[in-house]
Amino acid sequence: MAIVAICIRLSSRGPAVFVQSRVGQGGRLFRIYKFRTMATAMSIADAGPGLTRDGDRRVTAFGRWLRRLKLDEMPQFYNVLIGDMSLVGPRPKLPEFAAAQDELYRPGITGAGSLVFRKEEEILKSVNPEELEAYYQEHIRPLKAEIDSCYMRQSTFVSDLQVIMATFRLCMISDNARPREIDTPNESIRIESDESLEVVS
Repeated sequence: MAIVAICIRLSSRGPAVFVQSRVGQGGRLFRIYKFRTMATAMSIADAGPGLTRDGDRRVTAFGRWLRRLKLDEMPQFYNVLIGDMSLVGPRPKLPEFAAAQDELYRPGITGAGSLVFRKEEEILKSVNPEELEAYYQEHIRPLKAEIDSCYMRQSTFVSDLQVIMATFRLCMISDNARPREIDTPNESIRIESDESLEVVS
C-alpha cells in the first residue's frame, strides 16, 4: 500500500488517498477511504458526474491500472477494522443513491452485486453523460440491490469465502474465467454475466 501511495503521488498531483462520505448499515454516514485514481478537480465545473464511465478522462493512467486490479479499494481494509464495513456485503452507496433496502446490511469491499456488475463502467460507457444518474437509478441500482439482498439473506461463512475467492480470481487472474456457483443454505447463486445473476433452487 505504501508503494501504491508513492506511485500515485509521483504520477499525478493530489493526495494519495481519496476520502468520501458513504451510507453504511442503518443509514449511518461514514468516511470511506480509497486510493485516488482520478485527477484532482480544479473547480466545480471540472468535477464532472458522480458516476464514472469507461474511458473517463478524469481517470489517470496509473488509476486505470489500479481500478482494473481493484487495488484502489485496499484502504477500505481500515474501514473494515473500525467496523464501518465488512469484507463481503453490498457496496456502500453515495447518499444520493442510497435507499432504505440498501441499508439493512453492513457494506462490503466486495459482494455478489459487485461481481455481477464488475464491468459497470463499460456498461455506462454507452450512456449519454447527461443521463448517467437517471440510467443508474432506473436500471442498475435496483438490480444490484436485489442481487445483494438475495445473497445476504442466505450468506454463510463458506459463501463469503467463495465471493472473496471469486473476486480475487476475476480481478487478478482472468477476467474471462468461467462462472462459479456460490452456495448458500437454500440457494445456489451463479455469476453468469455482468447483467444477470441466476438463482438455482
